[in-house]
Amino acid sequence: MKRVLPVMFLGVLIVVVALIIAAPLLFNSPRRKALSAYLNYYNAVNHGTQVLSLVQAGRPMSFTAAMSGRVVGDGAFRTDLSFAGQTRSTDGLRPLPYPPADLSCALLSTANGNAVIFIALHQDAANAEWLVHEAKAPWPGEQVRSDLAAVGCSFVVDP
Repeated sequence: MKRVLPVMFLGVLIVVVALIIAAPLLFNSPRRKALSAYLNYYNAVNHGTQVLSLVQAGRPMSFTAAMSGRVVGDGAFRTDLSFAGQTRSTDGLRPLPYPPADLSCALLSTANGNAVIFIALHQDAANAEWLVHEAKAPWPGEQVRSDLAAVGCSFVVDP
């Protein structure tokens, strides 16, 4: 019994240290930074916007340009708006490669009703960046529900 306690203590200590090291990486991921940048922009336009649900897509390879409305982001790929909300020139910017390598879906609560966005990792041989796609179809319509099902997203909160 006396030997078990030091081993358990050491195991708990290792887990705590690992969590302390991993926490900033989990909460400051590039995906979360893109979502936060989008929410900063969107709250300036539509105050009080909140994330009701954020889920990882099970089939990101099924996401197509046809599912996307405006694309928001900064960097080397063509987007409609920057995260600051400014229209971007397409000069010298690369076309968006589809499908994305990774994808999350978010259900937002806004002053004008709920909305869906997709947070996508687009990458080609030279670049990789997280961008936010506003759903082309309005929530809670059949088309956006079909798009969510196609990419494997199911919200925990489904008003």
